[in-house]
Amino acid sequence: MLSKSMTPLPEMLSLRDYGRVIARTDTPSYFLYWSDDLQRVSYGDSFTISINTFRQLSAHFITHAEELCEELMLGLQVDVDLAKVKDDLVNTADGFSFVSHPYDKLAHAHAKLFKQACVRTSGLFDETSGMWKASAVLLYQKKAEKLLESIAGCIHTTGGQTGRSPELFSLTYQNSALGERGL
Repeated sequence: MLSKSMTPLPEMLSLRDYGRVIARTDTPSYFLYWSDDLQRVSYGDSFTISINTFRQLSAHFITHAEELCEELMLGLQVDVDLAKVKDDLVNTADGFSFVSHPYDKLAHAHAKLFKQACVRTSGLFDETSGMWKASAVLLYQKKAEKLLESIAGCIHTTGGQTGRSPELFSLTYQNSALGERGL
């Protein structure tokens, strides 16, 4: 029963303590809340639907995510056929991603979006002062968070058993010195 001894009990206690820490720091693995009579389900304060229309929930998440994505792209149209996107999963070089794969021609897409953010119609950048509008940028970031929530809701309602939100939101698309990409 001594700590750091070569018996199973200290290991079990260590795992129990680790589980308690994770339980306190991890977000809940659910986003949906059932009514007391179990006839309605709610997604936060966004909406409530009856059990009869529950099948429309995933369509709601998909539609909402598409609308947010369109807003976040600031009117920029990128023609990408996801079925034809190439990746080199054995390439673990720092900085490599499917975005930088030569076949996909997406390496400069982020620069196009940045350029789009700098035009007057985006409302994010003040051309006369040459400064970003803090309130507009904060609103843009909030929309990006809402997009992640909609994607998570879509994954949870259409994909069966899914990963926990911290794992989903920490996926990386690009290799780094700390590890390989997860997406």
